[in-house]
Order: sequence, then C-alpha cells, then structure tokens
Amino acid sequence: MDELTQTKLGRPFFTRAEALDSGWSDRSLAAAVRAQYLHRICWGYYILSEVWEPLTLTERYQLKCQVTLHSLGPNVALSHVSAVVAHGLATWGVPLDLVHVTRLDGGSGRTEAGVVHHEGLCRDGDIVEVVGGLATVRDRAVVE
Repeated sequence: MDELTQTKLGRPFFTRAEALDSGWSDRSLAAAVRAQYLHRICWGYYILSEVWEPLTLTERYQLKCQVTLHSLGPNVALSHVSAVVAHGLATWGVPLDLVHVTRLDGGSGRTEAGVVHHEGLCRDGDIVEVVGGLATVRDRAVVE
C-alpha cells in the first residue's frame, strides 16, 4: 500500500476504487481499518494510519480539503477558512470541522457530508492553484 499512495499516486491518500484496482477487496479494506493499518478519511478515501496519526489538527484538515477537491473536481475552489488553511495562514481558533468550497459551475449552495458549498461570484484573478486543486486568493479567503 505504501507504493500505491506515495510512489504511484504522488499523494498520501487513495480511493476505494484505486485500492480495488490494486487487488484489495472491500473486506480487506474494512479489516485494515479495524486493525488500524489504514485510516478512513471519509467515505471512499483512505490513508495509512502511520501517516495520519502524527499529523496536527490543521494538517489533517488540510488533507481533508485535498480529498474534497479530489472528490469534487474542478467545479469548486476551496474558500473561506479552507482557503486560509490552504494558503498556510493562521486560523485563530476558527473551527475546522467543515470544508468550505465555492461553486465555480453555478451549482447551488448546500451543506452535505461535511462540505459547505457556497454560491459565489468569482472574477478573473479570484482563483489560484494550491496543493490539490483550486482556492480563492489569500485576501478574499481572509475576508470570507
């Protein structure tokens, strides 16, 4: 599994589909989670427990943001506190329980599965690339 995540994928997490393609079964994934060899970040996304455990709360949140971007694709950008964390700025105790994204495809706002989808106007220059995908620029993220 180390090879699947670090070398082949270039990211520390992997999806259920990628694990199945590598010969794992749903049963073996569940057993690995129970044995604390793997940690389930969210539905369908896993990471080695030895990689997850030493992470700080902020680093874990940043990883959840990357997983969210991977899951939702280019139709969203991290925003609000999620973009603040992606830019490496201090959060001053703001809760890191929900991932915030702004819809770039005109999709509706909602909260589901720990992700807050915001409707918003994004002009040229409002979106930049960060590790794992897109985010609002630093100044906008701080104001949001």
